[in-house]
Amino acid sequence: MSNGVPVYGPHAYPSQTAVTERLLRESSVSYTIVGPTYFYDNLLGGLDGIRGGRLDLLLPVDTPLQQLSRRDLGRFVALVFDDPDRFARTRIDLASDDPTPRRMAEVLGEVLGTPVQAHASDADAIASPDMRAMFRFLTDTGYDANIGELRRLYPEVGWQSFADWAAELA
Repeated sequence: MSNGVPVYGPHAYPSQTAVTERLLRESSVSYTIVGPTYFYDNLLGGLDGIRGGRLDLLLPVDTPLQQLSRRDLGRFVALVFDDPDRFARTRIDLASDDPTPRRMAEVLGEVLGTPVQAHASDADAIASPDMRAMFRFLTDTGYDANIGELRRLYPEVGWQSFADWAAELA
């Protein structure tokens, strides 16, 4: 937090992010901006609760949540380094899948062999201004990566679905 303003994510400093990206576009500097969405691994902090049958997320249970595996992020960034000209002067937002919390709970229940229920909480109840801003963004706006286009243009990443990622938890 800086001067009461959240310091990370697309919900934080949108005008500064836009200015930085505009300056890059106007410059002669070669750049590639990779924009990750919410990480699957964020769920690992609540794994004990999930194993106990409860998936707690601070967004409505039927709201799709674009997410990304660290594996896919690494593979994509490796593509950028291997062929920088292919990605020069672009911004690419990345997401591997977009399950709802309800679907995530179903998948986790299947993987763990025990029922898991998705539970939503109100983001306004979060004490941390940064976290509150992030979950408001995820609930009200959300990410807008084009998952179908990513899979079509970059099949070599081998995009990992939420179900495939969750299967590794067993």
